[in-house]
Amino acid sequence: MGDAATVVYDPASPDAIVRDVRIGDDRYAAWVGIGLVVALGSGGGVFLWRTWPIWRENAEDWRSGRHFA
Repeated sequence: MGDAATVVYDPASPDAIVRDVRIGDDRYAAWVGIGLVVALGSGGGVFLWRTWPIWRENAEDWRSGRHFA
């Protein structure tokens, strides 16, 4: 409250968005996010592939009622 804010704009086209060079660009943030999604997705896929027989056996036990025995 009471501080002065600096407004950056292009007088030739005031409707256009002008990025402040002190902030930097976020071109690597998108690649890091995509890489994270790919890594977690492939890790989850490998986990599911390796544990699929256990999941199927547990589902069959629940369906047949053998899980109470």
